[in-house]
Amino acid sequence: MRAITTGDYDRRVQGTDAPDEVGAMARAVEVFRENAIAKRKTEDELRNSKEKAESALLELNAAQQNLIDAERLAALGGLVAGVAHEVNNPIGISLTVASSFRAPRGNVRGRAEIPTVGCAGLNWREFVRTRATQPSNWWRTCIAPGN
Repeated sequence: MRAITTGDYDRRVQGTDAPDEVGAMARAVEVFRENAIAKRKTEDELRNSKEKAESALLELNAAQQNLIDAERLAALGGLVAGVAHEVNNPIGISLTVASSFRAPRGNVRGRAEIPTVGCAGLNWREFVRTRATQPSNWWRTCIAPGN
């Protein structure tokens, strides 16, 4: 019994086979010893489960933080792409205009050797000549029924 009071549950209680009162007391102490062993085992399992749960919680928190960071980076990437688009549009237009000013100037009507595209039977040379003097709804020529 002294071993049980000090926490040593490995030794079985002696005298549990005795048919008298001492044997009954020994059997009762043996039940206490078995219950103490079961309690210790349950506490160990509970402690292990708690440690696993805490570890899983730390992993989930890290994964959550990674997802938040990824979402922030994606939003920042979208913002940067939008800003780049808004900056590049005027720059692209400016470069196009500047390059058209640089291009050799000449008789535009004379260079109108463009083949018919989309508007069957349209004479592009005539189109350029008439639009230079008569800007109007030229698109009706292409959209007219039968074209």
